[in-house]
Amino acid sequence: GDLVAATSTDATTGLYVFDELVPGDYQVQFDLATLPAGYSVTTQAQGTDRALDSNPDATGLTPVFTLSTSAIPNMVANTDPAIVAAFIDPTVDLGIFKPVSLGDLVWYDANRDGVYDPATEKGIVGVPVTLLMKDAAGSMVAATDADGIPVTTTQVTDANGRYSFINLLPGDYQVVFGLPSGYLWTTLNTPGDDSLDSDAAFGALDDPTAKSPIVTVSDFAPVTDSDPKGLILTDPSIDAGVWYPYALGDIVWYDLNHNGKQESGEFPVVGALIRLLMEDPANAGSFIAATDADGAPVADQTTAADGLYLFDNLRAGNYKVEFTHNQAGYRWTVGNTGLDTVDSDAVFLASTDAVAISPLINLSPTATNLRPADPVDTTTYAGPLAGAAMKAYFVDPTNDAGIWQPVGVGNYVWYDLNHNGIQDTGEKPVGNVGVKLLMEDPATPGSFIAATDADGSAVAQTTTDPATGLYTFDNLILGVYQVQFVL
Repeated sequence: GDLVAATSTDATTGLYVFDELVPGDYQVQFDLATLPAGYSVTTQAQGTDRALDSNPDATGLTPVFTLSTSAIPNMVANTDPAIVAAFIDPTVDLGIFKPVSLGDLVWYDANRDGVYDPATEKGIVGVPVTLLMKDAAGSMVAATDADGIPVTTTQVTDANGRYSFINLLPGDYQVVFGLPSGYLWTTLNTPGDDSLDSDAAFGALDDPTAKSPIVTVSDFAPVTDSDPKGLILTDPSIDAGVWYPYALGDIVWYDLNHNGKQESGEFPVVGALIRLLMEDPANAGSFIAATDADGAPVADQTTAADGLYLFDNLRAGNYKVEFTHNQAGYRWTVGNTGLDTVDSDAVFLASTDAVAISPLINLSPTATNLRPADPVDTTTYAGPLAGAAMKAYFVDPTNDAGIWQPVGVGNYVWYDLNHNGIQDTGEKPVGNVGVKLLMEDPATPGSFIAATDADGSAVAQTTTDPATGLYTFDNLILGVYQVQFVL
C-alpha cells in the first residue's frame, strides 16, 4: 500500500524498474523534461515485438497495460536477485532520438584557394541547394525528414549565403549545389579544416551542379565548426565555393600630341614588353611576378600590330602592369589626364625611364573599372588571345601606356650674297637674328599663335648663334608650325 516513488533510468544501462506491484492495470509516465538536451520521443508502437518497440506517446505516457501472469504473455519469471517480484514485464520501453541537421555556406572564393576566409570573403544569396539521402537499398534519393515528410525539393541560400536542412534522422546524406550564373566552381577539398573548405565536386568548372561527398550525420558525432559566423548544426561543414576569373589589359600607343589621351590619328606601338605583377600574399604592399588562377606563372607579353595586351584567367587581388617600350628616342607621355579608358597609366620618375609601372589595379567584385568580358575582347585582338576563348568573366580594359617623341625645328640664317635663295659655298652665317616660333591655334585651324612646347610652356624667342647662324626650337609635339624671323 505504499506510494510507488518515481525513479530514474540507470546512468550506464538506461534500465529502470518498479518492484513489488500487485496485479492490475498500469501506465508509465516518462518525464520528458529530464531527457538529454535536444532529444525527443521516437515513434510509438512500431513493429510486432513489444520488447523492441517504444511504448509512450509524444507526452511520455504509455498506454494502459495489465500486469497478470495469466493474461499478459510479456510477463516473465524474474531471475534478477535484486528484484523482489516473482514475475516482471520487461517490455515497457521508451526510445528517444535527436534530430540532426546539416548545411552551411555557398561563398565567393575571391582568391580561389578553396578555403572560406570569414574576414574577407562573403556568401552568395539565392544559390539553389537540394538534399539527397541514402535509402535502405543504398541508393541516393530525395530526402525526407525525421517525420517522414519530404524535404523541400530545392531551397536557396539566404542573404548571407547560408543554407540548412534540419529535423533529419541520423543517416547518410548528400548536398547538390546549383552553380550561380556567371561563376565557376572553386578548388575542391583543400587540405586543412574541413569546416572551411569547399566540398562541391564537379566534372568541369562550369558544370550546372556539383555534389558534396556522401556524409554520415550522427547525433553522437557532431562536427566542430571553425567559422565564427556559422550556423549551429550537427554538421555545419558542407560548403561550396565559387569564383570567376578576371582579365586586365589594353594598349600601348603613340601619343603624338603628348596630351596623355588616345585620340583619332594616333596609332599603336608594336613590340612593347608587358609584364604582370601581383601583390605578394606573404608581404602586403610589395609586388612579385604574377601567377594565374591555376597557379601557373603569367607569361610576359609583347604587343602585336594592334598594340594590345591582355592577361586572362586571373584571381581577385591587387596587380600592377610593368611597361617597357622598344622605341628608341621615345618617352613616356603624361599620365592620368582624363577618362581612365583613354588616358595613360604609365607611372615613371623621368619620362626617359626604360620602364614604367601602372598604379595599383584591384580586381574584385567592387572594382570600378570592370566590365563583362565579351567576344570582342579576343576576336578583334591581333595579340595574345587572338581567336581564343576568354576564361575571364570580367575584364578591366583601362590599363594603357602612351609614348611620344619630342620633335624640333630650326636651321640657319645666312647672307645670300647672290640673292638666288640658295645657300652657296662661301656665303656666311648671320648671328643674333631674332627667331620666333608660332603654332596653329587648336581652336582656330589656319590661324597661328605663340607656340608652346611639349610641356605646355611658352616657347621663348631665340636668336641665331653669332658664330654659326644656327637656331633650334626643341621639345615640341607634332603639329603645324611657322617660324618668324626678325630682320
